[in-house]
Amino acid sequence: ISKKDWHIAFNSNLNFPINPYDYEDIKDYLKDLRIEWQKQYDPQNKFDINPQLYYNFETYLNDLRFAWKKYYDLENEFDVDPNDYFSEEEYSIAINEAKKRLYARFR
Repeated sequence: ISKKDWHIAFNSNLNFPINPYDYEDIKDYLKDLRIEWQKQYDPQNKFDINPQLYYNFETYLNDLRFAWKKYYDLENEFDVDPNDYFSEEEYSIAINEAKKRLYARFR
């Protein structure tokens, strides 16, 4: 697999500033790419999800979104789907807005 293919397979949306041409080995490229996933989506490791265990970003992000759901809305009280959001911050804002709407009905 060529370095161009590494990029296409693992970072095609250019979401992460990792250039495959800076690496001799795909393992090193993927290790650093996965570090970038965590830097951008869970920098404090709040959800204890190890990106090094994932083959692709989409699977990592899906598990991270599931963790967001468990953290912010375990009982599914607010009917906000984390799959509709690309960051924890966006999701938490949506949850807070849903809480305000729900609790406003009880005033």
